[in-house]
Amino acid sequence: MTNALPPADASQRTDRAAIERFTAEWNAAMKAKDVVRLMSMVTEDVVFLPPGFPPIRGRQAVEAMYRAFFPQFSSIEQEAVSEEIEMMGDWAFAWGRESIVLVPQGDGTPIRMDGKGLSILKRQADGSWKCARAINNSQVRASPQNAIS
Repeated sequence: MTNALPPADASQRTDRAAIERFTAEWNAAMKAKDVVRLMSMVTEDVVFLPPGFPPIRGRQAVEAMYRAFFPQFSSIEQEAVSEEIEMMGDWAFAWGRESIVLVPQGDGTPIRMDGKGLSILKRQADGSWKCARAINNSQVRASPQNAIS
């Protein structure tokens, strides 16, 4: 018995590749702290469900969150790797592993967070995908592993 997935049709392969590109572009936008690019990648009614915080509802609230968050760090390295991507018409979900290293401004100790995440994406009229909902369970890795080697 194998864990091989059934072959996807050409349309599914194209969508899956587009969602994988979306994830890579998201990681790059996070690294660049590019709020404008990130906002172009979410729906107007996006909802983020971060661990330990209330839901962040709507593009404006997500933008405000990033504009307050990014200046606190001199660098941000995020890696999100999809374990599964499934499409259902104009909707898709992707879940997988994610890690992020946040280097505070000044002399602060880098913060490493690891966890799993789930994103629900919606196909747009132009065929592109945008994030509509996202949840993760990332937690700060315990010291001394928290420091960057």
